[in-house]
Amino acid sequence: MCFLLAVSVVLIGGYYYYKLREVIPDHITLETGSSHFLRLQKEPDAFFQEEVVQTIGGGAVKLPKNAVQVEVDNQAGFNSQDVGTYTVEYKLLGILELKSVQVDVVEEQEVYPGGTPVGIYVETDGLMVIGSGAVTGIDGRTYEPAKNILQSGDYITSINGKNVTTKEEFIQSVNEEGKNPVILEILRNGEKTKVKVNPVQTGQEEFRLGVWIRDNTQGVGMLTFVKKDGTFGALGHGITDVDTGLLMKIKKGRILNTDIISIVKGKDGSPGELVGMIDYQTKYRIGEVSENTVKGIFGKIDESTFENFAGEPLKIKFKQDMKTGPAVIRSCVDGEIKEYDINILEINVNSREENKCFLMQITDPELLEKTGGIVQGMSGSPVIQDGALVGAVTHVLVQDSSKGYGIFIEEMLKECG
Repeated sequence: MCFLLAVSVVLIGGYYYYKLREVIPDHITLETGSSHFLRLQKEPDAFFQEEVVQTIGGGAVKLPKNAVQVEVDNQAGFNSQDVGTYTVEYKLLGILELKSVQVDVVEEQEVYPGGTPVGIYVETDGLMVIGSGAVTGIDGRTYEPAKNILQSGDYITSINGKNVTTKEEFIQSVNEEGKNPVILEILRNGEKTKVKVNPVQTGQEEFRLGVWIRDNTQGVGMLTFVKKDGTFGALGHGITDVDTGLLMKIKKGRILNTDIISIVKGKDGSPGELVGMIDYQTKYRIGEVSENTVKGIFGKIDESTFENFAGEPLKIKFKQDMKTGPAVIRSCVDGEIKEYDINILEINVNSREENKCFLMQITDPELLEKTGGIVQGMSGSPVIQDGALVGAVTHVLVQDSSKGYGIFIEEMLKECG
């Protein structure tokens, strides 16, 4: 019985130890001159909460019940006025190591909130390989010249030493080589390599490698924010290839004014969509896209259009300051930017999916009537709580279009400096 009791105590203690580690963020961001309480979203047993202590520089400080305190000041061991990266260590009873938390101290930030629909056009950095396939030779037989040589996600940068940037250039170069084997320089998983492919003659002066490629993509999304220096963030998630689902490596791109011309209403099991009309003329350009990451697309707003976003800036609220409950999203689904009521249901401060940090539900009757909830094309819509920008819409739950995920705004800001 004593043995079983001891095992039970160890298992229970281990469970609460794990749960406590889980609810303490791995990383937090604070503004200079600030002092924060890091509230636990999922409260473990009170006994373990009371035993949490913060240690910095060898000193232990008992923390209040139901909170893990991170104070950035001289008393805690460093000056809150100093921008930089620090480490805060948490221990149980001041002895058992619990977790080391990275603390980034940054300057106070304000940004102009978005919610503006934009057309997005990007060009790949090289020709993206979607996959390989069969071709019919001039002799009527079927061949697969690129099979097991090229892979989905490869980027072709040159043919026999000649740079290629468009599908047209690629086709022309292959035809010029004729029956001769071609050496393709490719980028695979970030590393350069070369492969050889033997073209197949499919017509009188036509040769094919049996590979599907893409050199650009376009779509509609929402601008999330514009900083005072003109840099912007949008979407809250990366642009992925529609066929492979892989994040696209881009060379350059642009965002353009767009009008939402129709709404496909979402319903359970079938996500809806905002249908936009994009005009690619230079006069409709808003800015340039320079980065495509899992946390969104980023770039610079054109000076000629910057004044369109110079309204009232909003302060930033970091993840440790977010709370479950009422908030709003700022979006344009019918020609006018409006704020719509939502309810933040869950906050995951240690989300392993960088653009699925919190769960929200649309509660605004007007938006539910118009769209059915969150639809494709709303990605990047700013999420605002207590007058501060906290995140952006990123995903919809297919099974329930009224619900979806968002990304913490600090994750997007890290990507654009």
